[in-house]
Amino acid sequence: NYAFDQFGIVGNIFQNLTLSGNSSGDRCVAAITTDTTINGGNYHIRDCAIYNMNILYCTTGLDFTGICYLNNFYNSNFSYCTTGFKFARGASSDNGGQNRFFGVKVVLSGVCASIAEDSSAGSYAFFGCSLSESQYGIKTRVSINLVVTGCTFESLRDTGNGAGVYISYGLGQTDLNSYGTITITGNVFLGSDNSIM
Repeated sequence: NYAFDQFGIVGNIFQNLTLSGNSSGDRCVAAITTDTTINGGNYHIRDCAIYNMNILYCTTGLDFTGICYLNNFYNSNFSYCTTGFKFARGASSDNGGQNRFFGVKVVLSGVCASIAEDSSAGSYAFFGCSLSESQYGIKTRVSINLVVTGCTFESLRDTGNGAGVYISYGLGQTDLNSYGTITITGNVFLGSDNSIM
């Protein structure tokens, strides 16, 4: 699609699909991904929705690298992935944001959700999700606006450093005015190395 004077995927719906690699030893690269070579990565993913997806045996189940915003994800399952799903900036012109996850489940993966670990801004929210039996639940940076509510984090371990929610400073993150607002409320943390780190 071509919209907003930029290349992009706008207003698409993905639903009721199973996308899978062969096994843990023979993973596909990604079930759904973007091509960052288009327009120098200045690529919009906007107003998309994913319903009832089942993604397994991928290096990255869902890789939205680009300018990703106003997307919603409902009742989808990710398992046996190195990274369940990843949102990354991918272009210097804008940050992603306003992405919401409802009832998403990630199990038996390295990182369940890598959220804007390379970005300086953006907003993301998780409602009623389950992230378990992996190394990390949500990995993000202090500059991101994040809401996590009604979620379950269980058995997230990585030689003592695993965590339900892992928030890093990121490179050069020294300006206190650039911190986002992170709200973590009404969640359940069970049997992990750390609940919030």
